[in-house]
Amino acid sequence: MKLIDYPGLRGEWPPPGHSVLSPIRLAPTPCQDVLLQAIRFWRIETKNWGLTILTELKGERFIRRLPGKNEIFNSVFYEFLNKQRGKTILEIGEMDATFLG
Repeated sequence: MKLIDYPGLRGEWPPPGHSVLSPIRLAPTPCQDVLLQAIRFWRIETKNWGLTILTELKGERFIRRLPGKNEIFNSVFYEFLNKQRGKTILEIGEMDATFLG
């Protein structure tokens, strides 16, 4: 099963995003931006872990945010994403996601 078809992420991959420099400039489609890093952070208001990914296309950086999931999912997905650094968001969406369960 491809990541883009994984039930736990259906409709959430690719995650929406915007330019670091200009929040009104949306992340590129068809997702040719390259993953630089996945970042986990604690959401105080919802008391769960969130995931943000930093990407780049033609020297411009973008932030894409994934909706909060449970701690185990976020931990596994965070590790997976950081192993995919240098791949486009489109390529990552086409990867096998059976490891997610």
